[in-house]
Amino acid sequence: MDRTQSLPSGVRDRLSEQLRTPAIQVERLVREVFLVRAGQETLVVKSTVDADKEVTVSEVLSALGVPAFPVQVIDAGWVAMPYSPAKSVAAIVDREPGGPEREKLFYGLGQSLPAAFIAGMKDRNMDNVLFDVSRGRAMHLDYAAAFAEPLWRRTLAGHRLLGYLYRRLLLDPLVHLEEGDPVEAQRAFLEGVREESSRLAAIPFRTFRGVAFRRRVYCTLGLAHASRIPRVWPRAARLIQRKYLPGIRRAVQEPLRENLVSGGHALGRRT
Repeated sequence: MDRTQSLPSGVRDRLSEQLRTPAIQVERLVREVFLVRAGQETLVVKSTVDADKEVTVSEVLSALGVPAFPVQVIDAGWVAMPYSPAKSVAAIVDREPGGPEREKLFYGLGQSLPAAFIAGMKDRNMDNVLFDVSRGRAMHLDYAAAFAEPLWRRTLAGHRLLGYLYRRLLLDPLVHLEEGDPVEAQRAFLEGVREESSRLAAIPFRTFRGVAFRRRVYCTLGLAHASRIPRVWPRAARLIQRKYLPGIRRAVQEPLRENLVSGGHALGRRT
């Protein structure tokens, strides 16, 4: 990989203008994603097919009080966001030094599910979810993957998106870990889902009057449906048991299957 490849000249000129310095350093991270340094400021600059969508999702998440990266349009098809030293979930489960405690990690991943549900995020994987150890919160990347779940299906069959997010945010990290109780990880994950969905459900709609997502029926309905996550969850659990548990590592599969069958997956408030 040529890590010295530069940005297109037009994008570089716009960045120099916005950062008020011609002295910018550029490093290619992967494909059309670049790390740009100018003095004390470090940005991630990337190509996107829908810059407006990425900005909108960034504003939605920020308005919801969800950890997010503020996105700004640099040029046609290019956006920038602040660089974060937080590690990807992939790096954490690969046992990089300094990884967070297991329960803290899965609780944070659970907290990240309701926001992903509201924005209809697909293409979730362990590389585009970061975990901020200092705050104990997970942060989604790649906002171009939002609104991928069709609105009619998210509205009428929300359990499908919930099941998908359960797979990506809980099962995928679990199958890469060699030790620990998967049921305890699930308990922490579901506790994060329950508490965050309750918090979002309590936010009044007037909070978002000045936010761009009021033009997006998708996100507006998603916010309304956040309160329904615990009620829809039993259907999601049946989908998970039928579709996502078969084929994963048996040491993870069997305890989770027994827990799902016994009702230990419930999102009801603990007594």
